[in-house]
Amino acid sequence: MRTWFRIVARAEAGVADLYIFDTIGLDWWTGEGITAKALIDELAALPADVALIRLHLNSRGGDVFEAVAITNALKQHRARVEVSIEALAASAATIVAMAGDVIRIADNGLVMVHDPIAGIVGTAADMRAGADLLDRIRDAIVTTYRWHSPLSAEAIGALMAATTWMDPAEAIANGFADEITEPVEVAACLDAHVLAKLPPVPERYRLKVAAFTRASAPPAPAPPAPTPRPEPVLDRATLRTILAEATTAGFPQVAATLLAEDGVTLESARARLAEAREIRGLCTVAKLERLSASYIEGRVPIATVKAQLTTLTALFAGADIDTSLMPDGQPGERGFSALDYYKQRDEAEAARRVAGAGAGGAR
Repeated sequence: MRTWFRIVARAEAGVADLYIFDTIGLDWWTGEGITAKALIDELAALPADVALIRLHLNSRGGDVFEAVAITNALKQHRARVEVSIEALAASAATIVAMAGDVIRIADNGLVMVHDPIAGIVGTAADMRAGADLLDRIRDAIVTTYRWHSPLSAEAIGALMAATTWMDPAEAIANGFADEITEPVEVAACLDAHVLAKLPPVPERYRLKVAAFTRASAPPAPAPPAPTPRPEPVLDRATLRTILAEATTAGFPQVAATLLAEDGVTLESARARLAEAREIRGLCTVAKLERLSASYIEGRVPIATVKAQLTTLTALFAGADIDTSLMPDGQPGERGFSALDYYKQRDEAEAARRVAGAGAGGAR
């Protein structure tokens, strides 16, 4: 997978350069990239004498939750962080920029902000719940922008709702940058097909954005896939058994999907059911059961489900959750894992119930 960041420890003592010149996190469309955890692990491994991190940004954005995790990790780092927007900071990249103690922008750079976007699959209730979640996420982003911006929450919300592009002077006026620097020579590093996912670029900025964009290379031919060992196709009786199990377990959507597929095997059917059970269990622990059907129908990867549920439950609870983990999966100095978070929350709720029962008996 392509790495979208690079960290370089400079020869000058106490300085490290962090380059984010690509889509942040796993790209939904191409499947390329790696998670923010890898970047956070590298930050944690920097020498103890690093007192300055110079963050160089040229990114169209990416996963908002990955961006929030990076931003919080940088804010909590012992080093001073100086951000340089060297071409484009758009969408989630503007969140990462807020980690800077100072934010500089090249005199030919651009900033773009917009409301969060999500693909939601499910019932009308799922859609309404999804809209509410997007509002929560927008409010969290506005809070992050106000670390630097003097604008009111309403004014920032209006900029996001309008999908606002800003040149350096406008970025400084709105609090998304502090200083303008001399132009920096930056090789075109934004893929055209990825940039196309952004909202339309205003005409007056189109030539600037084109200068940051490289032509998309034709995809390399995929190596021939190894011939899989054929597995027996389910006979009708076994298929009916699996479908009955899916329906009994409360997964009619999985049953319907299996009915529509050709060549279903016993292994693949049982794997699908196991995946659905795990997703439902995660949503139940997070007390967001209403999202399980959408995740299951959309075949959302388990890792993505865990990451989103962790962030959403933290937002609902008003918790400041640090998603950075050490390589062995143990929480860092300030952070804790999603399972720790759920366990602590459930223990607190149990304690409240016991206290309530005791108070009722005392009356």
